[in-house]
Amino acid sequence: MNPTEIRTEIDNFMLEIGEPCLITRYSAAFSGAGYDNEYVTPTGSLWYTCAHHPVSRSSKGNSAEVEYLEAGRLDQTDQVVFLPGSAVVDANSKVGIGSPTPAQHKILDIGIIDFPVSGTVVYRKAYCRVLNAGSWINQL
Repeated sequence: MNPTEIRTEIDNFMLEIGEPCLITRYSAAFSGAGYDNEYVTPTGSLWYTCAHHPVSRSSKGNSAEVEYLEAGRLDQTDQVVFLPGSAVVDANSKVGIGSPTPAQHKILDIGIIDFPVSGTVVYRKAYCRVLNAGSWINQL
């Protein structure tokens, strides 16, 4: 199988087991030279299908997750989200999981981990935290 075929197989698997996922990208903009004139504006949204599960302390789980939990960088209410390799996502994105009204999540500073095969990203993994109602991207 070539990398594109692998990505397609993973995308099809996520369609079978996953949930709707709305990714909204944001960027910071400035409205002048004054103090605190920065504002956040959405730059685009796309629907994908993602798989997710809560972060686990299980010894069978990912050892990096256990280290992040012990260091306080992850909380047990955080989610591990698996996205298609074609998903356009970055640290300034909100990830809405579910339908019809997705629960909004912020991507944590741990980052987005790409899983490439011969240079083609076949899926992505991100650590996310639920945003409280009304929270902006850089607030919790």
